[in-house]
Amino acid sequence: MTLSRTTRQRVISAYRFHCGSPNTQAAAQLVAVATAGGWIARKESPPGMVLQLWATERTPPLWAVYAAATWLRANRVEVTDRAEREAFEEALSVMDAQTPDASSERG
Repeated sequence: MTLSRTTRQRVISAYRFHCGSPNTQAAAQLVAVATAGGWIARKESPPGMVLQLWATERTPPLWAVYAAATWLRANRVEVTDRAEREAFEEALSVMDAQTPDASSERG
């Protein structure tokens, strides 16, 4: 099962809203979570503005979606927007059901 572009964007959108950090710090945090999760090996962060693009215009890479979902779950965030909550739950379901090679998707 793959995650649609819309689902991916909604997870990133929920993360951006709930993390409360400026885009640059939020992007660095995603990279840290993704690196710790083994989804990427790189350490450099994408430009902060890319989070907004991933939430609205571009398809976010799977590693970023998994990192955002992991962060939301680890911080016990209650995603209140229905569409974003459903996307978050779908991402967790897919993530928990497989061992992805999300590092193959660059963003």
